[in-house]
Amino acid sequence: MGKKNFTLFFDMDDTIVDFGCDRHVDDVLTVIREEGFYENLGPLPFLDELNNIAAIFPDNVYIVSACVDTPYCIKEKIAWLKKYLPEAKKENVIFTKLGEIKSEKVEERIGRKMDIYDILVDDYSKNINEWEQAGGTGIKYKNKFNTKDPSKYKYVISNYTQLASVLRKINEDHSKR
Repeated sequence: MGKKNFTLFFDMDDTIVDFGCDRHVDDVLTVIREEGFYENLGPLPFLDELNNIAAIFPDNVYIVSACVDTPYCIKEKIAWLKKYLPEAKKENVIFTKLGEIKSEKVEERIGRKMDIYDILVDDYSKNINEWEQAGGTGIKYKNKFNTKDPSKYKYVISNYTQLASVLRKINEDHSKR
């Protein structure tokens, strides 16, 4: 198959944003609906690497994030991206409704079926599984909350300095096909 350019799709909550999920789940489900919640979250410590990737490959970096149904969520996530990830192109930001299948929304936006070079970096297993079922490749972002069984995933990172080596591995694996 040979080498091909990747298109990278990054989740936000607990993948690039320090979502603060150390709260009890009921508390999180309440507080995420409050004004100011998303805008006031901080970045994970390695966001500089992602800004560098977005600066070098602006057409190949997307943000795809689920949003709760409030008047604040999308507006605050956009403000967060402007503040912490200014290198990401605003037209490459895709918001889904909470529970909506990300791969379907992405295919609708990019105007084609996904292939193995469409890479989703996400901490949520359900999103990774649905993405791979749609034909893309998932990278499980392992954070301090989702460590139950990352070994069941072929590609796993716990920080973005590991991303380049995982992308090389994906390219090697796919070029063997």
